[in-house]
Amino acid sequence: MSLSKGVVRAIGIAGTTLGVLAACSAEDPAPPPSPEASFCSALTDAYAKCSSGGATSCADTMRAECTKMVGLLNASILSAATPCIQSATCSSDPLQCVGTALRKAKPTAAQTELATHFCDSCATVGGEPCKTAFFGAGSVPGLGVALLPFGDGPIKAVDSACTKNPLGKAACQPAFPSCLTLNATKSLAETVSPDAAKCLITAIKEGLTKGPASEDGGASEDGGSTTNDCEGCAGCCKDGTCLSGTETDACGIDGASCESCTGGATCKNSQCVTVCGPDNCTGCCDPGSGACVTTASSTSCGKGGVTCLTCATGQACENGQCIEPTCKSSCTGCCTAAGCQPGTEAPACGAGGNACIDCGGGQMCAAGKCGLNPSSKWDFFLVSATLPAKNANNGEWDAFNGLPDTYVTATSLTTTGSLPTVNDTLKPTWTTAALKGVTSTSLKAQTKLELWDADVAFTDTIGACNVVVNDADFDGSLRSYNCAASAGGVPFKITYRIKPN
Repeated sequence: MSLSKGVVRAIGIAGTTLGVLAACSAEDPAPPPSPEASFCSALTDAYAKCSSGGATSCADTMRAECTKMVGLLNASILSAATPCIQSATCSSDPLQCVGTALRKAKPTAAQTELATHFCDSCATVGGEPCKTAFFGAGSVPGLGVALLPFGDGPIKAVDSACTKNPLGKAACQPAFPSCLTLNATKSLAETVSPDAAKCLITAIKEGLTKGPASEDGGASEDGGSTTNDCEGCAGCCKDGTCLSGTETDACGIDGASCESCTGGATCKNSQCVTVCGPDNCTGCCDPGSGACVTTASSTSCGKGGVTCLTCATGQACENGQCIEPTCKSSCTGCCTAAGCQPGTEAPACGAGGNACIDCGGGQMCAAGKCGLNPSSKWDFFLVSATLPAKNANNGEWDAFNGLPDTYVTATSLTTTGSLPTVNDTLKPTWTTAALKGVTSTSLKAQTKLELWDADVAFTDTIGACNVVVNDADFDGSLRSYNCAASAGGVPFKITYRIKPN
């Protein structure tokens, strides 16, 4: 008896289906690896690849403890960092990809709740702008960006410990960076070794200083990771970039951190060298050797750090000036190389046959003596500041041991000015005037400086002081001043100069 076509077709379909099912059961594909497993596998491979040359001191530590560490971290950050690690070169620690991946990260529910608690209960200026900027605005990381790689456990620990303070917001906000570091580090220390915790935190900080992460989570457009370019650098290293090391604001050699030469120093042979000049020489500067000559003579005449002059035959050096010797006995004014002068003008001021003095800009000559013109206008330059290692709460300036980002506001009676932010240093320097076109009378009455640590939304006080300005300060030379601790601030030292406008 023959089977109908419908039955044959049904049997065929059933047989095919059973065959497929049998094949699937025999070769059931393994589930994809978890973000944690993929991350640790990529990190292990990266360290192995670089074991012959570029491996960091964290390689062995992280290979041994990666599986424990990733249990504390945000799975989405691990997924974003993995492609970066897979394409990393050996020029820096591939673990820095966690930091570069943060630029593309989105806060979790627990992280968003922490930001809300901080802005509502701890920040002196809260509200929606605070919440928006807590993790960063645009390409600029915010105060909480270093928390993005952490999972709910460490985040809740920081939230509980750091967003409330019995002394109120004025104490809560400046203490937050130190509290954040302490509690996030504590969560790590309870799970992994101190070495592993240090490796992760250091890598996050360094990764955040690199260029913006690309769409693959941290790799650059050419396929390599965004890593430090200072390996083998003959000059100096600044923000992960190798520079020549020959510039005044970036001086150094052999890959060391670039140094900004201050106090009149210049970069010579990749070292900051103080060159003879008005800031360090009361006599004159020898044009050949560059040495400061303090014993005046007719062959080395000058004062105030000017280049030494050789007086003409028969002339003598007096008070840093070449003068006609016979002038002194008969002149009631002052003497120059050209002879006796009235001594009543600022460019040639003096009396009694002494050497004429050039009073300089903003000065006037009265009764044979130079004096400050009370209506003259001046520019006040804050050249540098030296800050203490800890903030007013004896804690870190920024999260995870970050250094302050210093900017300045200045006031002299009705005149105000400012200086731009200098990032991540305890010794910021500036080259522009903090106050411009201010009368000498106003500067003597009030010269107030306020230094601030600028973060995206949480600007903190560094310190403030009123600089005591005297007539002698208006000579253009570099001066120093120690500012005492202000309310909520720290003591600091400044160098400044006042020059004619």
